[in-house]
Amino acid sequence: MKKNFIGVISLCTLCFILACGSSQQNARVTSVSTRASENTAGLQNKLRKNPTDVRLRVRLGMQLLQEERHEDARAQFDSALALQPGMTAAKFGRAEAKFLTGHITASINDYLDVLNATETELYTSAIAERFGAPYAIRPFTTAPGENMLARFSPDGRAIVFQSNRDGNWEIYQAAADGSQAVRLTNDPAVDEAPCFSPEGRWIAFVRSSRQGGTNAAREIYLMEAQTGAELVCLTRHRADDWSPVFSPRGDHLAFVSDRDDLRNAELFNRQSDIFLFSLADSSVTKFSQGFGDKSAPGFTPDGSTLLYINNVNGGFDIFEQSLGTAQALSLLAKNGPKGGPQVAPNGKLIVYFEKRDNNLDLFLFERGTGRIQRLTCDPAMDAFPTFSPEGNEILFTSNRDGKYQIYALDLRKPIARTELITMLNNLSEQRQAASK
Repeated sequence: MKKNFIGVISLCTLCFILACGSSQQNARVTSVSTRASENTAGLQNKLRKNPTDVRLRVRLGMQLLQEERHEDARAQFDSALALQPGMTAAKFGRAEAKFLTGHITASINDYLDVLNATETELYTSAIAERFGAPYAIRPFTTAPGENMLARFSPDGRAIVFQSNRDGNWEIYQAAADGSQAVRLTNDPAVDEAPCFSPEGRWIAFVRSSRQGGTNAAREIYLMEAQTGAELVCLTRHRADDWSPVFSPRGDHLAFVSDRDDLRNAELFNRQSDIFLFSLADSSVTKFSQGFGDKSAPGFTPDGSTLLYINNVNGGFDIFEQSLGTAQALSLLAKNGPKGGPQVAPNGKLIVYFEKRDNNLDLFLFERGTGRIQRLTCDPAMDAFPTFSPEGNEILFTSNRDGKYQIYALDLRKPIARTELITMLNNLSEQRQAASK
């Protein structure tokens, strides 16, 4: 699974309460449960006296949703809509009940009705959070060709990315808004996965002579960022080397290689590990240890730790390992296989992509709280995210318009109602087509 899914950057790959013996904690949970039952009983008594009170039915339905009595809740919302068919609050509650019982396609239709109502702004953010699309997204690049795997310059004034707009995958640099693109490489080989050095002077990238459908081992190159001059191959090894990233101090490059697997195995079937290349003396040190394919390295802002993915447990999970130790700790292991972890400049947030429902989307993990927020929910593949230097925006690659392009997600700007409607319509069409 190493090189046909998340571990490789290349053209063709893309609890409410834990079990606890604390009697005090159990007592608190029992108390909360008792209060909820009392509220429910009180609402039910009021409703028996006023059976045509639709607002009371909606309040009871919402209370039942909190108690996870989803079918009972839906019955209350259905009754409210029978009495007042256009009641937006009841439509929203019914949509929630359908969603929480797994009737996703049916819930989308109700959510769309809510979004088209006059008081829709009251529900836009809640619906967006439910589907994992809380923030505004805009196209960052467009045709010609396909554009992907963007990274910001340290000062945020430029981006570097790969594009095939001139017929071959080359490295380009552009202004921070994606305009004024300039080609930096011009070679028949495939050039991909570029990144800036911390001071912005250099760009590291991957090159492989994969022509005519053949596969060749990749090498890591370094070039001057402004002109593409002073091109030098750093690795020069028979093994496959890829996915370079500079350390925050700029003294090392972390990269992925299968050079330590001495089996007589075919290219792309050997075990990969994380290595460190010293830019001072060109020495190479193996960083990761143990079993599994490791890939997609990324440094924390202080340079003390590397994040990477490893499929030692079956699917690709996110691990972290401090420099100076051989022990890796599992950071994110639940849900689907993951890739491309990137740490925010403040060190508190980690963005990554994950395979759920047979699709790739972006997620945000908050250190300390452990909160996971879904950032995208599109029928297309969303992958390879990166933070802006200020941490306000996330660039990512997606084929949501048919071809791979770069998109920008603004963490400061909630998704607009019209954008959310478009997303839900696309999601509904995809689910209906899949069910046929």
